[in-house]
Amino acid sequence: MSDLVTVGGGAHAGALANLAAYSEQARGAHSANTLRAIKADTALFSAWCSCVGLASLPATDETLARFIDAMAEEKAPATVRRSVASIGHMHKAAR
Repeated sequence: MSDLVTVGGGAHAGALANLAAYSEQARGAHSANTLRAIKADTALFSAWCSCVGLASLPATDETLARFIDAMAEEKAPATVRRSVASIGHMHKAAR
């Protein structure tokens, strides 16, 4: 699996291959802190999706909205925004 992002087991093989390729191509393009944030955010999103029975990749608009609502109850707005950016990054990389 890619070392840039973490996704749940429901992702398609093509998306996983794209993530791995993107990760390799992007090596060195992000700071260590950015990589840690992306990995943590996408792991949290994937785990949340798994717990509620939804696909993390590709995620629907409704799935993302439900995740934002759930995170907004316990996280700071800036943290939620960062998570959404990381999830977007993951989806862009998976294409």
